[in-house]
Amino acid sequence: MKNLIRHKLCTLYRKTPITMLGHTLPCKVGTFVQSRWVSQQTARRKENRNTNRISLNVISSVAADNLIAPLLCVTLDDRKYLIGNMGELMQLKFRNHPLNYGGKILRSFMMPGSGQKYNPWSATAGLLGYVQSSEIDTVLDVYAPSSITSLIANSRNLTSGSSLKLNVIPFQDKFSEDHESFEFREKNFCTIKGEMFPLWSYLSFMTVPIHGTFDAVKAKLLGVPFGKANGLLCEGKSVLANDKKTWVHPEQVLGPTKPAQGFVVLGCSSPAAIKDLLQYVNAWEHDIPSCIIHVLDEGVWGNDYLKFLEHPIMRHSKHIISCVELGKDTPTFKRSKSVNVLPSCHGFLSASLSIPRSLPENVFILEEGLSLELSEQKCLVNSEPTENAIVETHSSNALPSPSEGYVVDILGTSATAPTLYRSLSCYLINVDNSFVLLDCGEGSYSQLIRQYGTNIDSVLKQLRLIFVSHMHADHWLGLVNILLAWNNSTCGSDSKITIVCPRSLRFWVSRVCDSTKLSQIVERIRFVDASTVHMGNKYFLSQDLSLYTVPSIHIYDSHSVVLSHRSSGKLVYSSDTRPNMKLAKAGKNAAVLLHEATFEDDLHEEAVNRYHSTISEALMVAKRMQAKQLILTHFSTRSMDISSSGPNWSIYPKHKTIHARDGMRWKQSTS
Repeated sequence: MKNLIRHKLCTLYRKTPITMLGHTLPCKVGTFVQSRWVSQQTARRKENRNTNRISLNVISSVAADNLIAPLLCVTLDDRKYLIGNMGELMQLKFRNHPLNYGGKILRSFMMPGSGQKYNPWSATAGLLGYVQSSEIDTVLDVYAPSSITSLIANSRNLTSGSSLKLNVIPFQDKFSEDHESFEFREKNFCTIKGEMFPLWSYLSFMTVPIHGTFDAVKAKLLGVPFGKANGLLCEGKSVLANDKKTWVHPEQVLGPTKPAQGFVVLGCSSPAAIKDLLQYVNAWEHDIPSCIIHVLDEGVWGNDYLKFLEHPIMRHSKHIISCVELGKDTPTFKRSKSVNVLPSCHGFLSASLSIPRSLPENVFILEEGLSLELSEQKCLVNSEPTENAIVETHSSNALPSPSEGYVVDILGTSATAPTLYRSLSCYLINVDNSFVLLDCGEGSYSQLIRQYGTNIDSVLKQLRLIFVSHMHADHWLGLVNILLAWNNSTCGSDSKITIVCPRSLRFWVSRVCDSTKLSQIVERIRFVDASTVHMGNKYFLSQDLSLYTVPSIHIYDSHSVVLSHRSSGKLVYSSDTRPNMKLAKAGKNAAVLLHEATFEDDLHEEAVNRYHSTISEALMVAKRMQAKQLILTHFSTRSMDISSSGPNWSIYPKHKTIHARDGMRWKQSTS
């Protein structure tokens, strides 16, 4: 009725000018109102339109740089679905992708993932980081196995204040405890279903068949009444003609039906599962998908799997392979690579693979930039790169040479969210051949690999302490993967690692240790409450090296830290804080101060409201501290280079100030 009234008003506007509040509305106003009404109707019809064309884009792929399973975005008309695991730096992948997905995702299916190597945290960390930093006001449906839903539930405090809400739907235990499944149906569009077994899993995405094009001329000749009857015929229902006697059937006025389109994602964690995969494939009979995506654990790809791809049924499909053996060393921070000279991970992947590299014509490697189009039961593969080629900068990935004094490797300098140029807060300190990690935001382990390559084991074996300043995700979300890597590198030894952190982080670890695989190493972790370590109660890493904290002016239970070495002096890390004179006093005459400079000086009010510092305020703290060197870091995603922003250099000398970049190494001068 509302639409009918609006239509009558439009007609009235077209015929006769109307006087309203003393003003005469011209006839053209009616045309505008009517066109707006028509466009709204068109938009509603478009929402329910299904062209049966599927496009699939690779957001992330397996590489030495990110160590996460692939994440795919499927587009069906104006609907978008995520399939795969949401590892660390997922939000950066979104921003880096040419399609820039933003808040357009409707649902996420966290599949596949099977076997003992499957780590729910590696599949979830990026999602939690994305939710906490997102300003999109919407609800994201997440379909996930029980291990992931439990992890998300235990981490609800991380996402409680976000405008982006998660609606988590767990898979069902259909037959046994080690077998989970799900099925999602969207009327008139698609069916998505999957199952997880101990050694393999699958997910199938299938659209519904689409009726052919409606022939209005034929319908008129057959006496079909104009209006609702046309819609019923398009829905596959018969209608009475104008004579009220003759039935008109859909096949009389509709073109050929468009067949369903679909693809399958197969996950395999062991060569022993290939027999089960063969049984699953044999059940397809005539419903053979045009595209199959294979997500394989390390060690699965080989001659046996190639024989599986040569199965008669498999020859009819295009195959996209994701595995470490065929992966490329693709840097996460592509555009910053030539600027910040982050080294390549030479030798990180095995250099002596006995795996055949030549692939059949219907087999492709899943890598970033790959896109697929599924239409009319055909699969078109586009493997053109999404960005211009990057000049490779070679590096030996060398460890810092033994010397007196502090060596600081700056691994992340961005605030809140990673950017194309910067990872999140992470600083590795080397002193007396021992390593201390100050904060470890999302993607920190990836940056460690990129910095040290084949020497990563040596770094982890010498890692003695991790300091977490506060519970904002951009300062600690990379902790779990670093601990798991540390455990692998030190397995068999009796070494322990100390974590100085807020009390709530220890409680969180105790809640999620089973679902994050931390239960196997939690006894090797020595937790120290950051609030208990102060100048009157220092924590000693050795006879020469101690650590104490200073409460920062930020959120509850947040701290700055001072490292004090008998011969090298003090290294001070502010983390997130307003200018803090207590820190300036505690770090008096420091050899180096790493201070946040989140905002430029013209954003002082925002810095106050968000409990951060401006560049000039960081200079002021360095002056009060009488620091010998100042490293500015933790920059807002909006910040530019300080050389163009113009801080007040009369406060602290410019030649003693360093504008930090990812991959930069600072070494204390012994002269």
